[in-house]
Amino acid sequence: MLEIIIYYLSQIIYSDKLFDKIRYFLKFYKILNLKDPITFNEKIIWKKHNEINPLSFEVSDKHLARNYVLSIDNSVLMPNIYAIVYSIDEIDFDILPEKFVVKATHGSGWNKIIIDKEKINKYQILKLCKKWLSMNYYYKGREKVYKNLIPKIIFEELLLDEDGKIPNDLKCFCFNGKVKFIQVDLDRFSNHERIIFDEKWNKLPVQLQYPMSVKNIPKPDCFDSIIVIAEKLSKNFDFIRVDLYILNNKIYFGELTNYPGCGLEKFKPSSYDRIFGDMLSVKYD
Repeated sequence: MLEIIIYYLSQIIYSDKLFDKIRYFLKFYKILNLKDPITFNEKIIWKKHNEINPLSFEVSDKHLARNYVLSIDNSVLMPNIYAIVYSIDEIDFDILPEKFVVKATHGSGWNKIIIDKEKINKYQILKLCKKWLSMNYYYKGREKVYKNLIPKIIFEELLLDEDGKIPNDLKCFCFNGKVKFIQVDLDRFSNHERIIFDEKWNKLPVQLQYPMSVKNIPKPDCFDSIIVIAEKLSKNFDFIRVDLYILNNKIYFGELTNYPGCGLEKFKPSSYDRIFGDMLSVKYD
């Protein structure tokens, strides 16, 4: 129901700040403080409206982000790209492998996993891509870094582990070039759970938006390399989340995220919203 309300609000509210104030209240049942933001979510929303770092705009494009990463460290591994298109007329299914990912570069969460090309409905894929290409993601969350991106679709390598499963996401929260927290997302497409670790891989007693998993996730053998890569890629930002994957003990780049959850993800206990927020300094209005 909340998603439906927000969708209709987006059609009638033109002020970005008013839109976010209403969304924040509907989510947290309290007034959004943009004059003197304290919590992580408040500061993330503040950054949305006051962003001046040109790199934040560049890396919002999922394709350009790859170029930025390679300019910082050309040894970072990435999924292969099979095709980049600006129109559905350019899509050629014949050149694509059996398994791949369809991803819009100008939004967030606009992707579709293809496990078996022979079983897909190509018309539905084309229809979905056409829809993405016609949309401006800025209007969904009022993240201005998306507003002027050129719509593109990429067809990318699907990374799978030895069991044929999508590897866990490791999302490094980096403040002024230093990893402070690591979010691990498990079973994102079935039973989505999360674990939050500190920078030493100590599990923290906090739930962030999704249920906290009780699974024991051992510290990766390549953990030190994860920290090195994340801190290299985040060095030009006051805050950025560096999203990585581990496959066969190799680290792959996923994406760079400016505003996790658009500043609307609940911490339980809520005290962690302040703990994360204390890591991020902003110049107040």
